Amino acid sequence: MERAGLQRKGGIKKRAWPLDFLMPGSWDGPPGLHRRTGRPSGDGEMLPGVSRLHTARVLVLGDDRMLGRLAQAYHRLRKRETQKFCLTPRLSLQLYYIPVLAPEKPAASRQPELGELATFLGRVDPWYQSNVNTLCPAIHKLAEMPPSLDTSRTVDPFILDVITYYIRMGTQPIYFQIYTVKIFFSDLSQDPTEDIFLIELKVKIQDSKFPKDGFSPRRRGVAEGPGAELSLCYQKALLSHRPREVTVSLRATGLILKAIPASDTEVSGSSHCPLPAAPVTDHTCLNVNVTEVVKSSNLAGKSFSTVTNTFRTNNIQIQSRDQRLLTLSLDKDDQRTFRDVVRCLCIHSACSLLIQSPLQARAPPTQADLWHLRSS
Repeated sequence: MERAGLQRKGGIKKRAWPLDFLMPGSWDGPPGLHRRTGRPSGDGEMLPGVSRLHTARVLVLGDDRMLGRLAQAYHRLRKRETQKFCLTPRLSLQLYYIPVLAPEKPAASRQPELGELATFLGRVDPWYQSNVNTLCPAIHKLAEMPPSLDTSRTVDPFILDVITYYIRMGTQPIYFQIYTVKIFFSDLSQDPTEDIFLIELKVKIQDSKFPKDGFSPRRRGVAEGPGAELSLCYQKALLSHRPREVTVSLRATGLILKAIPASDTEVSGSSHCPLPAAPVTDHTCLNVNVTEVVKSSNLAGKSFSTVTNTFRTNNIQIQSRDQRLLTLSLDKDDQRTFRDVVRCLCIHSACSLLIQSPLQARAPPTQADLWHLRSS
């Protein structure tokens, strides 16, 4: 006869930390319970016994397309860290951005289309605008110089001095929200895909249509005009932060979703007054520009005109209502373009990209400051 008694079943398995994490002498902080600090998700969480040993300062050179690919890689890293928490508590990642745009032949017609994030940083920080944003022509001249082995030739260290000063003094992070987009295709055998964008998402109307079996005769007259019938379902951004769902159907030729403010009125702070010490986080919503088609009738017949409607939202769903397909372009990158799309859903993710900035509304560094950095 077996002895009756209480038997303990297998419970929740605890995570096995290395032995040095569990030793009493490995924790330098005060004894007792330790709670998570209110740091942003980009810094990670400090675990007991884990001291942050390294600081990775990454200098990024390129345009908005390069920043979009960087945000994509960073988002994958953060997603991997949620499954296997090993790198974040030991590494402090600091990003420094220097815009380098491709030179164009007519210099007068150059437009900062691929330097939108650098333009925003220049509006937020006057020092960044007057020093870092002016390095692009000097970098192009340096790249066009022929290589020389003559060591006696004097080289102007202006680029190196400004970059060194920027890395030394850029201690204030600016947070840029990363948005997740889920894409559904017209081919039902193709699985939906998920990607991210940092700066903008552009939606265009394709010339191709759905298969003819999905055609509705009553919508024959609607297809005569330009654009396509779209259904927009979004949560409107209000000052009261109360959720308000809006669903609207309209005819449009395209949409542009901007994650970075394009005007000075949307930037927190002014270039004429000192900026606060807190990070700039007011631009955490999408600015949607819809090019709507307006039909009018007169004596000459029917005519169509376009008008641009703008609104702000936290998330949005875009769906084609007729036979027209959509093309999505992420962060102005031709390599990140999706065709034959019928529906897409954009939401803000729990990840943000941090770019360091001095945030100093003062004069540029003097020659004495640069000489001190060069000699130290």
